[in-house]
Amino acid sequence: MLLLLLHFLNADGFARMVCALHSDVGITHSETSMSEFNSSIFTPAMLAGRTAFITGGGTGIGLGIAQMFSRLGARVVIASRKQDVVIAAAEGLKSAGGEALGIVMDVRDYDAVAAAMAKTVEHWGGIDILINNAAGNFACPTEELSSNGWKTVVDIDLNGTFHCCRAAFPYLSASPHVGRIVSIITAYAWGGWPECAPAAAAKSWHSIADTHSRAGVGSEEHSVKYGRARPDCRYRRHAQNSRRHGPC
Repeated sequence: MLLLLLHFLNADGFARMVCALHSDVGITHSETSMSEFNSSIFTPAMLAGRTAFITGGGTGIGLGIAQMFSRLGARVVIASRKQDVVIAAAEGLKSAGGEALGIVMDVRDYDAVAAAMAKTVEHWGGIDILINNAAGNFACPTEELSSNGWKTVVDIDLNGTFHCCRAAFPYLSASPHVGRIVSIITAYAWGGWPECAPAAAAKSWHSIADTHSRAGVGSEEHSVKYGRARPDCRYRRHAQNSRRHGPC
């Protein structure tokens, strides 16, 4: 399962994500390899007793994170729009010995997001980790992009992130493990993303960081920590067509 995540997230990005989730482990050097972390970080029960809510957790990066978290002992909520995907992913985690709950949810709908968070708390008593992974994107030259096309991507990638942060925040701030939020961003937000402008804008470091702060995350009066992780383009190019899906 570790190898699966290595194909989706670069060593530095995943290391930072793990550090955000497990503050007792001190990792500061960005060039440290994943192999050096395995014995000290990836203990079987590292996330035992924690509930992780993962949006877009039924496929791709989200499913890889869900599988790894389940392997590390977390109770995993897989939230996605497609019922068949949600059911298959949750059953897969259960068949591997993990605890999983599948919830059909659209991050664009705040009421649906709030209901999903409440259902999670009713089922497992709380939420300790939020992974904002859900995303939407399509390739289109910016000069041909419609206003509705722009809004659709931004509504999923940026507004959806805020919806999840806002709805989960009361539960995360009550977590005995200190609530954690990790949002998946894109490296191409720094230098531009040809034909994928709305995704680059919505998933940029600054946009997501501002979303976290506006949801109250990281404020002195609340104990919730957040971080961001970006996929490594070198791995994704082997898995999908860059013209159709964008380079990263």
